[in-house]
Amino acid sequence: MSHTFTILIPAFICFLMGIILLFKYNSENKHKIFLSIFMLNSCLMFIGHFLYFQDNPTLYLYFDSIFLSALLSIFPCFYFYHKSLFDIKINRNDILIHLSPGITALFLFSLYISFIDKGHYLNYLTEIKLDSYSEYNETSLMLEIQYDIIRYIHISQIILYSSMILKRIIKNQKKLIRYYLSIDKFQIKYFRLINYSFLILMAIPGLIAAILNRGIFNHNSILILLFSLIFACFYFILGMYAMKQIAGKAYKLDYQLDKKMKILKDKFVNYIVNKENYKNQYINIETVAKHLNSNKAYISKVVNAEFNMSFINYVNKHRVSLAKILIYKNLKLTNEEIARLSGFGSELSLIRSFKRFEKCKPSDYKKMIINKRLE
Repeated sequence: MSHTFTILIPAFICFLMGIILLFKYNSENKHKIFLSIFMLNSCLMFIGHFLYFQDNPTLYLYFDSIFLSALLSIFPCFYFYHKSLFDIKINRNDILIHLSPGITALFLFSLYISFIDKGHYLNYLTEIKLDSYSEYNETSLMLEIQYDIIRYIHISQIILYSSMILKRIIKNQKKLIRYYLSIDKFQIKYFRLINYSFLILMAIPGLIAAILNRGIFNHNSILILLFSLIFACFYFILGMYAMKQIAGKAYKLDYQLDKKMKILKDKFVNYIVNKENYKNQYINIETVAKHLNSNKAYISKVVNAEFNMSFINYVNKHRVSLAKILIYKNLKLTNEEIARLSGFGSELSLIRSFKRFEKCKPSDYKKMIINKRLE
């Protein structure tokens, strides 16, 4: 089956990226070693898939235990990459616990294969590929039970680890911005897009193969080619993105710098909110940075990290809050007057920001207040 050689494309990409990341590893960039392990583990998994689809099952016989171990380690390895990415401490006990299914499968399956009749095992593999079971013997029954156990463990891993990784991405967004100074708001969205897409790419085909077996790919060369190219692209993008994430001493935010961020945040809030400078329609980030003896880039990073929004959105949010108070106190005020009093440069800016934060226009907000007063 020559078309199955396309499976070696993502295997080669994973091997290449794994080796490059391994050489780029240092104590300040621990996420690279974990991604390297994930890449090399994925390489073994793709090689296992390739051997499975060959017409000679003997090739797969001696690699099966390695493939099953790689399969049960793929999601734990990606999980550890994400933990290290957010600078979360990983100890040896954690690694052993999470990788225990893969290690156990490697040991037990290797041991079992050394004792069983190789002919029965090869017949079983052939029958699985052809999706036809001529007879059941003790060997085939035991193999089927073991494969079912591994299948159920893998399905559980997909669901469990995908949910944990997604939760960590959402929860630790601020930490990612602080830990990697080179990452801006656009790159955070890019990071989320890559990882969400990658998780979906790993989870959905993994669930399909685990539930329906790999037989659905047996005679579908187009499907194999499609998934091989998609996986190759995503593994390449993930590897290249990881190489750009630098957390070395020149970039990593230590405690003192983190403390400076908090001080600057307090000064920023005091200047914008407490002193009501958001009412000034001409205020901009350059003016604020100059007043606080800082710079535009650092102010922007503090606002993004602490409030999860841009400078202008933070200012406009407070302007909208004031606009709501003005409307509540005096329903006769026009939008133009409200815009001027709350710091907006125009009526259009008022309406646009009001819709962003309140999901309605100022006129709708007025009607809502009038209806409440009439009740």
